[in-house]
Amino acid sequence: MSKRSSKQNNYPFYWLDELAEVTLNPDKTIIEDIKPEELQTICERLPEEFSRISVCLKTQAFCLYHTDQLKVVAGHYDQAIRVLQQQAQINLVQYPEGGPLRNTGKMLLTEPCSKSCAA
Repeated sequence: MSKRSSKQNNYPFYWLDELAEVTLNPDKTIIEDIKPEELQTICERLPEEFSRISVCLKTQAFCLYHTDQLKVVAGHYDQAIRVLQQQAQINLVQYPEGGPLRNTGKMLLTEPCSKSCAA
């Protein structure tokens, strides 16, 4: 198992942020060069990431004893999710209709329990 960098340990959305801001961002990546196998790997990892973030949030919430602290943590998560969703939506508009890239982009905007996005 690989070790995560300190950035990844401190920011639970690290991989999703990198995905939305760089990997699947047509302004920063030549999206036509992304192979279907890479998109399938992303789709397979997304539910795991959503689950990991959920556990992280629950763990942090459980460790907090003051309502004000809990509100701050929840606010940070909410803000991060909104920024990621906004970038994913901007990306999605630029994707060609149909195909695995669009389906992968949509998966970022749907519930974590989404089915496979490779079709």
